[in-house]
Amino acid sequence: MQTQPLVAIIIPTRDKGEDLVNCLYSIEGLAYPHENIEVIVWDNASDTSSKAIVREKLTGMKKEKRRRNEYIESDHNFGVYHSRQELINRVHPEIELVCSLDDDVILPEQMLL
Repeated sequence: MQTQPLVAIIIPTRDKGEDLVNCLYSIEGLAYPHENIEVIVWDNASDTSSKAIVREKLTGMKKEKRRRNEYIESDHNFGVYHSRQELINRVHPEIELVCSLDDDVILPEQMLL
C-alpha cells in the first residue's frame, strides 16, 4: 500500500479570526491522514480577539494525531508575501507538498486525494 505524502498547510493571517477558524475546520474535515499534515499559521499582528479565537481552535486541533500545528504571532504586520516566505522557511524538511492558503479558504473534503 502506498503511503500518502507529507503535507504542510501554511496560512498567513491578520484580523480574520472567524474566517481562519472556518478554514481550520475545513482542514480538520479533510479525508486525508491527519498524521501526514502539519498546519502552520503566521499571524501578522492581529487584534487580541482574533488571536484568542485562533489559539483556542489550534489548541483543540493539537488533540488530533496531526503531525504538527504551529501558531506564530508577529508583533508587526510584515504583509502576506513576507509572511508566506517565513512560513515556507519553517516547513519541516521531510514535507513533500506545501499548500499555501489564504485565511478565508474553505477546503473541500477530497482536496488532497
